[in-house]
Amino acid sequence: MPYTPGGLQAVPSTLTRPANTTAYTQYDLIASLTSSAIAAEIQNTVRFGKEGFRWEGARLYSTNASAKTKTFRLHLFDSQPTLSANDNDAFNASGAQTLAVADVYGYVGYLDITLSEAGTAGATGRAGLDYIRTIAPAGTSLYWVLEVRDAAGYTPISGEVFTLKLEGQWS
Repeated sequence: MPYTPGGLQAVPSTLTRPANTTAYTQYDLIASLTSSAIAAEIQNTVRFGKEGFRWEGARLYSTNASAKTKTFRLHLFDSQPTLSANDNDAFNASGAQTLAVADVYGYVGYLDITLSEAGTAGATGRAGLDYIRTIAPAGTSLYWVLEVRDAAGYTPISGEVFTLKLEGQWS
């Protein structure tokens, strides 16, 4: 296949949290598993390994309409991190960016997203980066986790689904 540069992208990925309604506290990890949690994968972020992806922003959607006004921190990695926290465990110690991961080598950065719009079946929000980051993953995927940022915490719905659309361009 011949190389064609550029192209605006909105690359989707989903995370389905456990079937419980246990409330989260500020700085907790939202994950799909209550043990041996892994980061959600964004497949085909780039077309081939080492191609650059210019990360410009993200849109986050929740199937919980009550999530409107809540803020979540999207943490992005260019390789699968080894998490030392599971769903509903502290992920970011006191908000000081000391993350519950074995190694931060593949850490790309974070983006705070407030869900500012809601309908009867969900809530959504978008945020752009203050400065654009170019990422060149070893494979074609990137990985993400969510952290609760509201001081009041967050009460989920059972089996809540978060859909992320990572926005950017191929290089």
